[in-house]
Amino acid sequence: MTQRRWEDIFALELGPGWVGLTTLNSHSGLLLKTPFSTIIFDPISIDPATFSRIDTIIITHEHWDHLDISVITDIQCRTGALVLTTPFVAQLLHKIPSSKIKALEPGDSFSHKGIRFNALTSVHPGHQPLA
Repeated sequence: MTQRRWEDIFALELGPGWVGLTTLNSHSGLLLKTPFSTIIFDPISIDPATFSRIDTIIITHEHWDHLDISVITDIQCRTGALVLTTPFVAQLLHKIPSSKIKALEPGDSFSHKGIRFNALTSVHPGHQPLA
């Protein structure tokens, strides 16, 4: 079996109905690629320069192991990605244009780049953490 780096997901050619999924670190970071969209979840402890194409950044809640404002801001600036997060986290992202932030509450749905996002309640300490 060949060991792959998580960066290899960007080279995947995916057909309809296929997805690529990889972890970015040992805790919370995930990268999901579909045929028409690339989504990053809770990016921490990563080099933002690695990302040239991200369509959506999802931040589930404000804890230090899910939220690194400087990394998120850098990735958003490099890629123009939309940030989906909680209203509490949205207020912390001062350097990202408000037009590039969508605050979701449990029960909300939102579509972006061919993907439908459904915000669910997460049973976890924090200001309305989302799943």
